[in-house]
Amino acid sequence: MNNPIQTIIGSKKAVFLVFAISFLLLSSCASVKVSPLPAGEAAPAVEPEPSTAPAPPVETKKIITISFAGDCTLGGDKERQGYYGQFDWYFNEIAKKDYSYYLSGVKEIFENDDYTIVNLEGPLTTSKNIREKGTKAAAVKKGAKSAKKHPVKSAKSKHRYYNFSGVPEYALILSSGGVNAVTVANNHSYDYGQKGFDETLQTLKNLGIDYAGYGDYILKEINGVKTGVLSYSQVSRGAASKDEIKAAINNLKELGADAVIVCQHNGVEGSYYPSESQKELAHFIIDSGADIYVGHHPHTLQGIELYNGKYILYSLGNFIFGGNSGPKDTDALIAQIRIEIDGEKKEIALKLIPVSISSSKERNDYRPSILDGDEKKRVLDKINKISKDLKFEYKE
Repeated sequence: MNNPIQTIIGSKKAVFLVFAISFLLLSSCASVKVSPLPAGEAAPAVEPEPSTAPAPPVETKKIITISFAGDCTLGGDKERQGYYGQFDWYFNEIAKKDYSYYLSGVKEIFENDDYTIVNLEGPLTTSKNIREKGTKAAAVKKGAKSAKKHPVKSAKSKHRYYNFSGVPEYALILSSGGVNAVTVANNHSYDYGQKGFDETLQTLKNLGIDYAGYGDYILKEINGVKTGVLSYSQVSRGAASKDEIKAAINNLKELGADAVIVCQHNGVEGSYYPSESQKELAHFIIDSGADIYVGHHPHTLQGIELYNGKYILYSLGNFIFGGNSGPKDTDALIAQIRIEIDGEKKEIALKLIPVSISSSKERNDYRPSILDGDEKKRVLDKINKISKDLKFEYKE
């Protein structure tokens, strides 16, 4: 039988031993010291684990929208046309000398694109030096050829030809209406000789309006797209040869142009259909590397062709045309070209906006207006009709 006293003594020894061990453990924990960081020193940053997620793709797509419109004669032939009801009369009496009057009906379109180009047909000058086309005065630049003769019989003028001009201030019509550039290669740019032409270019330059034609070209970056513009006339002085045009296109490409536009003043006045020579030259220009061909001169609409994936607009018709107060045909187009470049890939889309060159049905008020409803449909149907032989049909 166990001794109860010994059992009690053994239990006490066990309790004491547990207590002693616990005390030692607590004492050792209390002796551990945590040193504070020195004043002003931040805790060391924890390096994040490197991400294994793929980097976002680099945006390479570039898109621009360019609007084109036809012949703009800002003024007229004062000797033939007189004053009442003509361009200057409208400026003084109707527009009350407000330059924005003329493009107020289409300004919204031009201000919402990236670039707008029209054909400026006639000088903006103070010169009174009317020159006769077909004479030595026509060869104003080295190598220029005499203009073709198109005599116009008129008892009102001592001159055989129409000679258009407007005052230099009329360039404000373009800048206030959202026009960024003009083409100047046409059969009226030299109506007032070299002085009139030079004054026109200087006026455009002063207003920041780009111009192309007769040796000048446009090359500028628009929304990341380096865009080149060339301008030629086949119906006047200094008609360019195919070799010259091809060399100019190649030059723009060597200078880094992503897109090349060639504007041609060509065709037969009053004709709705391009001639065989027009088509042959247009095809050559596209085959030489141009992305878009834009035509004017006939003063009427002409058909559209999609050739080797590129658009050929043979004639957009008139636009602000001060050369005629009562034209028989007031139908015209604003053509918008959308160019999308993604790396080596280039896509070009076309949008047509039917317009009338006058907001008045009674006479030309020189204020282009957008057509809608039945009138819009009529003009689009007309374009498809005259484009049928070119195997083109426009669909909105």
